[in-house]
Amino acid sequence: MRGLTTFFFLFLSFNGSAQDTPRPCIYPPAQKSAPKLFPFLRNGKVGFINQGGVIEISPTFEEADWFSEGLAAARKRGRWGYIDQQGKWMIPPQFAYAEQFSENLAAVEVGSKWGYIDKHGRLAIPLRFDWAAPFSEGRALIKVGLLNGYIDSAGTTVIAPQFPDDEIGYAQASIFHEDLANVSHGQLWGFIHHSGRFAIPEQFDQVLGFSEGLAAAKIHGKWGFIDKSGKVVIDVKYEVANPFSEGLAPVKIEGQWGFIDQTGEMRIKPQFSWAESFNHGVSRVTVGEEIGYIDKTGKFIWKPTK
Repeated sequence: MRGLTTFFFLFLSFNGSAQDTPRPCIYPPAQKSAPKLFPFLRNGKVGFINQGGVIEISPTFEEADWFSEGLAAARKRGRWGYIDQQGKWMIPPQFAYAEQFSENLAAVEVGSKWGYIDKHGRLAIPLRFDWAAPFSEGRALIKVGLLNGYIDSAGTTVIAPQFPDDEIGYAQASIFHEDLANVSHGQLWGFIHHSGRFAIPEQFDQVLGFSEGLAAAKIHGKWGFIDKSGKVVIDVKYEVANPFSEGLAPVKIEGQWGFIDQTGEMRIKPQFSWAESFNHGVSRVTVGEEIGYIDKTGKFIWKPTK
């Protein structure tokens, strides 16, 4: 199983592939400082541009994650390691898979097991999990056998594995955001506190994590947004929705993605094949099979490429 836990919103890594159904475990904590570099795709390889759209690291990687805590996971010759913002390998490629750093630890896969390394590449939490996600709010989502639970930064289990995977292998649980994590024991979704007790009972078809006080929720086949009491505050009418960031949320309506504000008003008209939530003024979008970046006016700062 792979958890979709990269960056503040959607992709497992930057390899040009998007998916139109949000997954519950999709984003680590928002970065505390603005990222200087953003991954882009050219001729099937990944490099990094700055916020002005200027190439800073040439596209030479098979896949790459967003920078977090000064490092980005990247893959070359089938193995993952970590680069700095000059593109230099700080932890050489050696892992079957690698998540981004969060709270000074990163989940990595060696063989068929997952554990956590520090920024020197040293193993901090042993390789004993069947999958592992980034830390958030002192908790990390992990899988043991067929069930998902939570550990603390010492590797101690704090919420026993109890949440299954869905039918295609994704964890029916999320990392924590705004003191809550979205989870499911089966058919319906709700939210738990750090203690593991439910704050909002399992009642939704699907939910995404809270961001800016709101969470995307699917009810009877359509998406809207709820507050922390579980009340619908933005009408359930969208085909798909992604979390709020910087006051805007990507939503899909009539086959195209645009952006709404917290009143539900459309701020960037639907025109994209896919759209991610904003990160420090920049959103990654697709037009057809090509990937680019827009600013908060909807203007491209990096025109779509593939």
